[in-house]
Amino acid sequence: MPTGGCRTTVATIGRAAGRIWAAVAGVVVVEMPFLAGVDRFVAKDAAYSTRGWNAGISAYRNVGRMTLSAGLDLGRLKADDRLLLLPEARADRLTRFSVGTVFRQLTFAGFAPVARLIVERNRSTVEFYDFKRVRTEFGISRAF
Repeated sequence: MPTGGCRTTVATIGRAAGRIWAAVAGVVVVEMPFLAGVDRFVAKDAAYSTRGWNAGISAYRNVGRMTLSAGLDLGRLKADDRLLLLPEARADRLTRFSVGTVFRQLTFAGFAPVARLIVERNRSTVEFYDFKRVRTEFGISRAF
């Protein structure tokens, strides 16, 4: 599992132009990957500057010719200042849960179908960023 940090220059339009600083670390314990990261976006305007963190854990289990997986991600984001039109600074709390499977019994030419269900909830002090989302993903994966 790779670990490290990065510094990225971001070219955006308007007052949000700035720099992102991020670091991510990961470890695998008993075949359960755990990832955690922090980030900082420094913009020209403090209302667009944010800092945040996220952490996630996932697990998988081979059951016959299927691989079942599940994951949980948590994250927080906080703005340095409020936007002029808003009563308070943005503060988000994200929770994401996913379950999926790779159907290796249906392998064709070395590829197997994948299905995943993802449920997300982001609670935010800014209504525009406050959402609930349920989505499904279907695709193919290399069967090992």
